[in-house]
Amino acid sequence: MPKTPEEKRLTAQIEDLQQQLASKAELVDTLKDQLEAEAKFMEMVLASNSIITKFDANFNFLFINPYAQEFFGFSEKELLGKNAVGTIIPFQASSGVNLRTMIAEMLKNPDVYVDNENENICKNGDRVFVAWRNKILKDEQGVFSGLLSFGYDITKRKQIENEIQKNQQKLQEAQKLAKVGSWEWDIANDRLTVSDLTKDVFQLDSNVGIPSAVLMQKIHTDDKPAIFESNRKAIQTGETLTTEYRILLKDGSEKWLKSENAPYSPKPDGSPGIARGTVQDITARKNHEADLYKAKEEAEAATVAKSDFLANMSHEIRTPMNGVIGMVEMLLDTSLNPEQKDYAESAISSANSLLMLINDILDFSKIEAGKLDIETIDFDLRVTLEDLSEIISIKAGQKDLRFLLFIDNSVPVKVKGDPGRLRQILINLTGNAVKFTEKGEVSIRVTLDQDNDDTVMLRFEVSDTGIGVSKEQAATLFESFTQADSTISRKYGGTGLGLSISRKLTMLMGGEIGLDSTEGKGSTFWFTINLEKQDGVVNENYNLEELDNHKILVADNSKMSRQVFSEYLTSWGLTTKTVDTGEQALSCLTAAAEEGNPFDLLILEKKLPDLDAISLAEQIAKSPTLKNLVSVIITAYGKRGDVNKLKQAGFSGFLTKPIRKQNLHDMLTIVLGPDVKCRDAAERPFTTRYTLEELRQRQAAPSDEPIKPTKKSARTSPLRILLVEDNIMNQKVVTKMLEKLGYVISIANHGGEAVETFQEGMFDAILMDMQMPVMDGIEATQEIRKQETSGGHVPIIACTAHVMKGDKENCIAAGMDDYISKPIKKNDLLEILDRLAD
Repeated sequence: MPKTPEEKRLTAQIEDLQQQLASKAELVDTLKDQLEAEAKFMEMVLASNSIITKFDANFNFLFINPYAQEFFGFSEKELLGKNAVGTIIPFQASSGVNLRTMIAEMLKNPDVYVDNENENICKNGDRVFVAWRNKILKDEQGVFSGLLSFGYDITKRKQIENEIQKNQQKLQEAQKLAKVGSWEWDIANDRLTVSDLTKDVFQLDSNVGIPSAVLMQKIHTDDKPAIFESNRKAIQTGETLTTEYRILLKDGSEKWLKSENAPYSPKPDGSPGIARGTVQDITARKNHEADLYKAKEEAEAATVAKSDFLANMSHEIRTPMNGVIGMVEMLLDTSLNPEQKDYAESAISSANSLLMLINDILDFSKIEAGKLDIETIDFDLRVTLEDLSEIISIKAGQKDLRFLLFIDNSVPVKVKGDPGRLRQILINLTGNAVKFTEKGEVSIRVTLDQDNDDTVMLRFEVSDTGIGVSKEQAATLFESFTQADSTISRKYGGTGLGLSISRKLTMLMGGEIGLDSTEGKGSTFWFTINLEKQDGVVNENYNLEELDNHKILVADNSKMSRQVFSEYLTSWGLTTKTVDTGEQALSCLTAAAEEGNPFDLLILEKKLPDLDAISLAEQIAKSPTLKNLVSVIITAYGKRGDVNKLKQAGFSGFLTKPIRKQNLHDMLTIVLGPDVKCRDAAERPFTTRYTLEELRQRQAAPSDEPIKPTKKSARTSPLRILLVEDNIMNQKVVTKMLEKLGYVISIANHGGEAVETFQEGMFDAILMDMQMPVMDGIEATQEIRKQETSGGHVPIIACTAHVMKGDKENCIAAGMDDYISKPIKKNDLLEILDRLAD
């Protein structure tokens, strides 16, 4: 049945209610979903490890999640409603302004998140850095109502960035201090990035994006090939290369630069990588090098001038000295009364002293000019020192001083070096020692300082019992022209050059020199030199079999002398005892004989403090237990007639100090031999160094040849000598010197005349001066050698006052056979002539 209007109205209301209920149910479901989503969101916010904050339009906290609370150290209660500025944002006058400026920019595009980084502050005052992402909030009317911000901690990253920045600043500062710039080249894109210093050096407008051609245009045309090659090689090989080149600046001036590249390697895919390197302005260094080179050339020119001056001075001084010494030597060969002979000998002594002074000054000048050479030749150290010791002992003996030489057994004696310069040092030092010693002794002691595979460092000590020097004097003794006593009233003379020359010679021979001295108690000058060992050479070889099982007593009041004997004798396996008085010697001899273990030999110093040798020999002769004792005398004070007196006293031998080791060995071999020792004292042969020399000559010579005399005699058959000399006095000296010995002399006044004279006559030798007019000695020698027929060779001897470095070598290279320096000594000239004639 049809519904009534009321029913229809009710039905409509019911349907409307149902729709409303359905709509509300849907809304409830929607709200429920929103609440669940918000709950999940809040759960995520609360559990998040990020900083999440919400601010109102005035930047007061509306929300802060737990992580943010923990991070900043504030509780929620402490922050809600508080302004961000002054809590987590350090308070500054500009802080609020900066926030509003950021908001104003964000409002221009409100749907976009804006990032920023800033420094924040924690409750405990720690400063932290946070990276923020910010979103504008608006109310229902679209008006700015606040700010939602998400942040995360970037403090460590900022610290690293700050550290990198500091290091970059330090690098920039270091580059500025070192004046070293840097560059980086992107090879694939051909773009350079350079430091500020590099930019300034090349006068560039920018630091980045620079084509390499811009720099290459500035490089000097002559230097571009080297740069291209350096770049090519660096890229190809990966090597670190250094290149120096010039660049041209806008004002036309030049700069010198030095570039170094870091090791280059391409990218992993093989494409070109990045090349890096440094650049440095070296203009000042190059200018300094140019100045140094110019100064070096000027110094070399000055050295050449000094050397020329020295050579000329040597020639000018030695030429008249040759006349003085030569004439006085010939004068001494004439008949002179005692007074005249004394005058002549005094003159020759003074001339020789003057020559030594000239040699010292010349040596000093050579060293200063770098013109002094050190030779390296084979020599026997013991022979060199023993020969030198005989000369020194004569000077020492003139002042009644003992002179001793001790060479330690560990010292190799077959060595290579410069024996002449070694002698020069020792002559300087021992000469001073003798000069400044009035009584006692002077000694040379040689020990091994270092022993290497091919070389040895030897230490030489020259000791004396003289006046000594103070510490103040010792500090300056090795300086040039310095003397310990430089007062006008000084007792001892001298130039003060000897020690300075010795110091420089030891330095040239790889050693050093020094002094140990006590004023009033003597001095010890020491020096070291480096010598090479001779290859495959046995140093010393003594026959020890004949000296076995012998017992020796040494009586000597010198401690050094006793040590020398003890070292030598014990090295030969002999039982040795030393005493320092005659009474001690007699007591030891008697006691040993009574014990049945007598001494076989007594080595006795002639002068002992308590008993002289003759008195002690008489007491020994009276003793029945000692009458067959063999005794030898060793002394530094040998006199004419000593041998006969000592032989009559019952001694079997006599040697003078300093003792030659070989002579001592040979004497012991003779006097301890069974055929000598068994004889009565009166029947034993008396052995001296002269009998030892004769014995060695007999052993060395064939039995059918007579022993040659030790002294040279004048040649019986005359030799024709061509003397080439422009100085009239030198002509006279050499002519008279050789004519007295039977030589026939022809004279040429210069080299050109010598060549002509040589063509006209036959000569056995030519004495050739070096510095002459028309033609010098070198040119003359070369011309003569050209004219010699095959098979004919005339010895040419350079007789010259030129004694600088290289003079002798120049003479030999020109074709001369030998060299003698002026002033010419007769014996030296004769020795050369005899050698060439043989």
